[in-house]
Amino acid sequence: MIEFVNVSKEFKDKKVLHDISFTINDNELVAIIGASGCGKTTTLKMINRLIVPTKGKILIDGKNIEEIDKTELRRSIGYVIQQMGLFPHMTVKENIELIQKLEKKDPKEIEENTNRLMEIMDLDGDLYLNKYPSDLSGGQQQRVGVARALANNPKVILMDEPFSALDPITRSNLQDELVELHKKMNTTIVFVTHDMDEAIKIADRIIIMKDGDIVQYDTPEEILKHPKNEFVQEFIGKNKIWDAPEYIKVEDIMITTPIVCSPDLTKNECVKKMVQHHIDTLIVVDEDGRYIGIVNRKGLYSTVLPWTNAKDMVNENAITASPDESILELLQYIEETDVTNIPVVDNNGYLKGLITSSSLISVLSSPYLDEYESGKEDEA
Repeated sequence: MIEFVNVSKEFKDKKVLHDISFTINDNELVAIIGASGCGKTTTLKMINRLIVPTKGKILIDGKNIEEIDKTELRRSIGYVIQQMGLFPHMTVKENIELIQKLEKKDPKEIEENTNRLMEIMDLDGDLYLNKYPSDLSGGQQQRVGVARALANNPKVILMDEPFSALDPITRSNLQDELVELHKKMNTTIVFVTHDMDEAIKIADRIIIMKDGDIVQYDTPEEILKHPKNEFVQEFIGKNKIWDAPEYIKVEDIMITTPIVCSPDLTKNECVKKMVQHHIDTLIVVDEDGRYIGIVNRKGLYSTVLPWTNAKDMVNENAITASPDESILELLQYIEETDVTNIPVVDNNGYLKGLITSSSLISVLSSPYLDEYESGKEDEA
C-alpha cells in the first residue's frame, strides 16, 4: 500500500503540490492524469524519492520512505519512462539483468528470469537478447524497459507516460499487454498519462489533478458517470462514457417502474391492463416483488379460457438481465434472441426494472442527439 499524507512540494517560490493525501492499494493499477504542469510527474517521482516532499510524508506498507535506504528503495521499485531509459551501450540482456547482478543474485536464476521476462513481453530471446536498443523498434524498446522494471520482482512499478511517444497501433497493443500483465503479476502500478482514453482503458482507479490538487480520485466507471465538477466533465469530454460502453450498466438505462401484475390476475384482466398502459408485455411478480415470469401476446393467444390466471400463462424461460451487466452483454442477448423486452432481476430474484426496445434506442441515440443539438447551437 502506498499512502500520501498531507504532501506538499515547492520549487523555489512555486508551490507544485498542495497538501495532497491519497492511498493506492496493493495490486492496483492507478493512473494519474492531468494537464501539463498539474503535478502528476512530481507526485510519481516522490514515490521513489527522485523528488523529496517539502511537507508531509509518503508511506509504503506503513513505513515512511524517508526511513528506507534510498538505493534499496529504488532497487525495489520498477521505473519505466517515456524515453525507455535503456543504456545504449548495453545489450538487451545486460539491460534487463543489470539490477539483478547488482543485487548479486545467482547467475542461473538471473538467466531463467530473463528468459521468462522475454517470453512475457512477447520477445524472442534468441533474436533480441544480444541486440542493442538502437537495433529495436520503439515498441520493442518499451517492452524491454518494462521487462527490466519487472526483473527484480518489485511490488511497485512507476510508469511515467511510457507509451506517449509510440505510434497509435503500437501504443494500443502495449496498453492491452499491460492490462494482461497486471492481471498475472502481484504488482502495484502507478501510471502517469495525459491521455484520458489510456487511463480509462488500463486503470483500476484514476487520480485527476489540476494545479497541484487532486480533483477526483475514483474508478473509471464512477468518473465517467459522476464527474465531480465542471472541470472533470470538460476534461473527460462530453459523452465520453460511450467510448467505454462496458461501463454502462443495465441499471443505468432500465425503466425502474415497469407495469407488473400479480400471479392471480386473469387473462381478461391482463388484456385490459395491457391496453390501458399501451404495452404488449406484463411482468408477473409475487407479493414481495420477486420475479415469476412474463405474460406476452403469445401467452395470451395460446390461452382459451378467459379466467386463466397469469401464473399459468407466464413464459418462465424468458431472458432476464442482471442490473450490473454491461450494455454490451445486453446488446448481445438482443442480437442472439431478437427479444424486445427484458426484465431486470437481481441475484435474489427481485424485479428491479425493465429494458424495452424503445428505451434502449433512446439511450443509444442520446450521444448523437447531443451532438446534433450542439451543432444547432453553434450554427445559431
